[in-house]
Amino acid sequence: MWKTIFRITVLLFILYFTRPLWEKYTTDYVNLDFLHPVDVKVEQWTERAKTSEWPSQMWESIKRNAGDVYDRVRGVVKKPVLEEVATPPAETLPASINEEGTLSLGLSHETILDALGEPKRTLLNEYQTVWHVYHENYHRFMLISYDQQNQIAGLYTNSPETLLSEPVHYGDARESVRKTYGKPLHEMTKGRTIFVLQENEGLDVFQLEDRYVYAFYDEHRNYTLTSLLVVAKALEKQRESMYVSSSQSLRNSYEQLLFELTNAVRVREGKSILRFHDPLASTARKHSIDMAKNNYFSHTNLQGESPFERMRKDRIHYTQAGENLAYGQFSPIFAHEGLMNSYEHRMNTLTPKYTTAGIGVAFNEDEIPYFTQLFLKE
Repeated sequence: MWKTIFRITVLLFILYFTRPLWEKYTTDYVNLDFLHPVDVKVEQWTERAKTSEWPSQMWESIKRNAGDVYDRVRGVVKKPVLEEVATPPAETLPASINEEGTLSLGLSHETILDALGEPKRTLLNEYQTVWHVYHENYHRFMLISYDQQNQIAGLYTNSPETLLSEPVHYGDARESVRKTYGKPLHEMTKGRTIFVLQENEGLDVFQLEDRYVYAFYDEHRNYTLTSLLVVAKALEKQRESMYVSSSQSLRNSYEQLLFELTNAVRVREGKSILRFHDPLASTARKHSIDMAKNNYFSHTNLQGESPFERMRKDRIHYTQAGENLAYGQFSPIFAHEGLMNSYEHRMNTLTPKYTTAGIGVAFNEDEIPYFTQLFLKE
């Protein structure tokens, strides 16, 4: 009996790992979507095997995976600590930005152009201004927004290579950040409305004399600082609601920004850059529109179609695919950081084998955005 089980197991391993040789001949006849969970688990184990901590983490991973089914039924995903990944060598910004060679609020548009040149692109944001997107093949990624005086009023970076003139830095412990900035806010006033900030272990909001600082933490790396959003008080106050009026231009910008953020974190973590896939984005957008219109939030639509069935319906071919969903976040930055603190979504974002991505955004009648992010290996 045991010999038979062993032989069957060996045969299954051989079939799985020779899949590239036979898969393209069978997809027209056999639905291989059932292999996707196996792909994800193999990818996770492969990534862990690259680190020296892998043997000591094996038992914890087995225990986590054994509880995955129960957690999914409850709608909960466990959030284990992931391994450390080496980041690219740090490079300081040009010293001409300011005397310290760092970025800060109040610097002029002209100063930034002289130091950094033209941005890669400009995208509308929730402050009714635009983000000027800078990066070098997604290294040293940063977003810069200007006020009416053409001075920096907003900054964001998730790169350890980008230096902001803030007293905290990428990788700092959450306790250290709180000690530096003080007590985080629990509510914010927008117009005549007070918004109570939901308790979020991965985010602190600090109100300082001239600015607000949004500190995002990596829950999988012991709550160390993973990115900073710094917004001048005047810019923050001109946003009258946490959710802004939607438009097609804002939707397009949200989709593109989430794509940019995804590539920035992939490069930071040593993964390849994804290509934007327009047909895939269309499939993602249709799902976001459907969720927003019909007031639900699920990977399976009301017709019972999975992400993989929706892709096949749109004649999108793939050998491996995954989907991330986010709802209720104030912007693509918040959506991205939330996804990175969800274990399964994080693994989708950082899967090395994925080559392309498509992102679709839609807003419901309350202007709350729905984000659908599809990944695939062609």
